[in-house]
Amino acid sequence: MKRRELFSSLVSSFKKDEKQEKIIRPPYFKDEDIFFTNCKDCEGLCSTVCEENIILIQEDSTPKLDFSSSGCTYCDECAKVCPNEVLKLEDKKRINAKIEIDVSATKDSISVHIKDNGVGILVAQQIESMALNKKTSLGMKVSNERIIKLNEIYLDKIKVEVLDLKNDENTGTEVIITLPFIKENKFNED
Repeated sequence: MKRRELFSSLVSSFKKDEKQEKIIRPPYFKDEDIFFTNCKDCEGLCSTVCEENIILIQEDSTPKLDFSSSGCTYCDECAKVCPNEVLKLEDKKRINAKIEIDVSATKDSISVHIKDNGVGILVAQQIESMALNKKTSLGMKVSNERIIKLNEIYLDKIKVEVLDLKNDENTGTEVIITLPFIKENKFNED
């Protein structure tokens, strides 16, 4: 989440016009469709044994994860107690996180492109808006303040773009930071 805090703090003017909800399931399933058939007659045992209390049973009787107060510790308890073989230990998944960093230079600047395959900005903002602990880390705050201060001092500005990446199969975020080379006598004397 700390990476998301950086993205959110750098682009505070991003509009929250669209909302999309992506249901995140406990990480022990093979086929998501089985939730809709095998969970409907269950008593929600997976939610009662979750040590972090992040498994919520929805109106359709299927479980979803709610990270607003904690995260999954992969304790396996939900899979062990599942009576309908929806959640199974052998189907345990790890988060398939991918981060790409590309640095390029022109005669005037250096650009750093950072891409991930996360849930995307809209879903991340939705999760953050539900979080009980809404604080920005000191490192994120200091980084944002430095960018603001450098932009006040120098005529060439540091540019930060945050893009929500999504297509039919993939989601994620791309942050592009453009750092201009500082040239002599090119600063603001105000």
